[in-house]
Amino acid sequence: MRILIIGGKGTIGKSVANHLADSHEIIIGGRSNGDVIVDIADMESLTAMFEKVGEIDAIVCSESDIPEEGWVHFCMIPISGLNKN
Repeated sequence: MRILIIGGKGTIGKSVANHLADSHEIIIGGRSNGDVIVDIADMESLTAMFEKVGEIDAIVCSESDIPEEGWVHFCMIPISGLNKN
């Protein structure tokens, strides 16, 4: 599976990524580092992230500092690249 972990360089995200890395392809998203840079409080940044990563099978969000509007944007964005199988 291709798994996107937002906040994957933080304490929890890094542990989740390490646990899953043996049997899955891991893509790390973060505000300042990772495979893809993303600000989840910004709809344009989220859209650009999903366009860049392509098809994924799952998303884990361990971002620790999310303003309320970030969750609203994150939940509203259409994820056309999410593998539905």
